[in-house]
Amino acid sequence: MGRLRGLLGGNRIAFVLERDFDGANYTELRGCLGGAGANVMVVSSDSWSEITDRDRSLSIKPDLSFMEAEVGVFDVLVIGDDSTARQDKSRPDACRLVSETMRFNKPLVAVGLGPELLICANALKGRKVTGLPSIADAIRLAGGMFKKRSVVIDGNLITARSSGSVGKICDLLAPLLRGRSAEAA
Repeated sequence: MGRLRGLLGGNRIAFVLERDFDGANYTELRGCLGGAGANVMVVSSDSWSEITDRDRSLSIKPDLSFMEAEVGVFDVLVIGDDSTARQDKSRPDACRLVSETMRFNKPLVAVGLGPELLICANALKGRKVTGLPSIADAIRLAGGMFKKRSVVIDGNLITARSSGSVGKICDLLAPLLRGRSAEAA
């Protein structure tokens, strides 16, 4: 991942996190993306209360709530853990943010159960997706094509079956963002 250093400079990565999030996964993804020069922010159901990971070893004060977050304030949206996806799939503001991210063709990363937020956002029709096998039927019912692979990229959407794919996620995200900044120039 050291080869990514500086490649994401200036890009803003928004992590969707809730209480009991996977702190190890967040730390690894943040290290990879932040180490590549990205600015990292946290979006949650509220922005006034600190949230703690499931091990109670990491506490974070979110930068924005879903109601405050707009697609223009970030370049990439990351749904990086199962606990967050489980909690947010029934929150209309979270589903709206995911839907708008996809509608504006911004990169979105969803890990494990993360595609559940894509389901609530009606954003899977015709998309190739991976995730935990337990949501394969739900992905298919939502119009997605479930793939039994560790990581799948379909346009601006990167999905991963587990947090063990962080290095691959970072490797795929860097060229995707470089291509977007070249288009904007």
